[in-house]
Amino acid sequence: MTSLPNCCLDSVATAHFALDSSKAVGALSAFPAEKMNRSPEDIAADLSGIELELKNLLNRLGTEMTAALLARLDLRANGVIVGEKAYRRRREDGATEIMSTFGPTAITYALYEERGGHGGKTIAPLLMRLGLVDDFWTPRAAEVGALFVQATTPAESHRLLAAASGMTASPSSLDRLPKSIGEVVEKDHEDLEGSIRAAETLPTPSCVAIIAVSLDGVMVPLKDAKPQSVSGGGSEHAQGYREAGCGTISLYDKKGDRLHTIRLARMPEARKVTLHAQLQAELAAIRQRYPQALVVALADGAEENWRILREMSAKLGIELVEEIIDFFHAMEHVSEALRAYAPSERIAKANIDWWHDALLEDPEGVNKVIRALRYRLEHSHGETRRIIKEHLTYVENHRHQMRYATYRARHLPIGSGVQE
Repeated sequence: MTSLPNCCLDSVATAHFALDSSKAVGALSAFPAEKMNRSPEDIAADLSGIELELKNLLNRLGTEMTAALLARLDLRANGVIVGEKAYRRRREDGATEIMSTFGPTAITYALYEERGGHGGKTIAPLLMRLGLVDDFWTPRAAEVGALFVQATTPAESHRLLAAASGMTASPSSLDRLPKSIGEVVEKDHEDLEGSIRAAETLPTPSCVAIIAVSLDGVMVPLKDAKPQSVSGGGSEHAQGYREAGCGTISLYDKKGDRLHTIRLARMPEARKVTLHAQLQAELAAIRQRYPQALVVALADGAEENWRILREMSAKLGIELVEEIIDFFHAMEHVSEALRAYAPSERIAKANIDWWHDALLEDPEGVNKVIRALRYRLEHSHGETRRIIKEHLTYVENHRHQMRYATYRARHLPIGSGVQE
């Protein structure tokens, strides 16, 4: 009986792969002679078909060899011991289809059941060893599939993967894939993030002069979600939407050029508790690597985001040399106030361009903007007055975070584009 303490499996399989008996190799060997004997006109007319046929043959070889490699990993003994439990070999083998990067691959494997009775727990050492994702994907195939689902819908990923690689996973399998990965990540995310952090290639310490930490949220549609207020705001979004959290830490050189960004995101969670902890752990590690760099916080005006940024820096004993409101968000408020007062869109645009440059380049820009909006407020009534007052209040509340000419003179970032 083969002992497998802690499921550490030592293969005793004898599977092999012979090129001379491979059907896929035989088909590939015949392919060049068949195609090269065709006329140039025929090749030109059928180039797409030839390319697809060759790709399918290569995938066929890949699935055939993958099946042989996996068979080499199978364990075929009379019995095994896993931990302190003994299992005996069952007469019948198990069979399944898995997804590799070459496409669906049919495999068979030995099954073992607990000794001491019938109907006990059954194990498959091969599947235990492979580390399949969702009991279907090889690790590499799961990585490729997850990249596609990250970029588009499961249905569109199904179409693109089939066309590009021969991975014909169903939309439902692709839909389950990130959820299965997420379950593993959630369980051990602190250890996994620590490993990623340790392996990450970062700029040399002498190159980094500024660390910018940002936090924001984005409304995402979720099934059965109740209406939720946006962080720091008062408005509610319609049922079906909740706020997901996003965080970034960006590294800049002394000229203000961005060198590197670490991005984090979480699905909706009250007060962004987990994202707060993740961002804090990343900032602690980054600060330790770049102790000489200035640290700035950059975000929109949402109170919840600033609460987290301030609590995080205080917990770590890190001084935020500046708290900066993203320039784009600031100009949104200024523009809406100016547009409400202007008699035409042409005049509004001219005013917006003027005050854009003033806010950006004049050290007294924010104070001058406030005076200009106060003047318009005093000479407005009704809805126009309400709009100007709302946006003027925003600028007044954040005037200490809108000294953009000063920030630019120090080569500090003023836009949260990487966060957006």
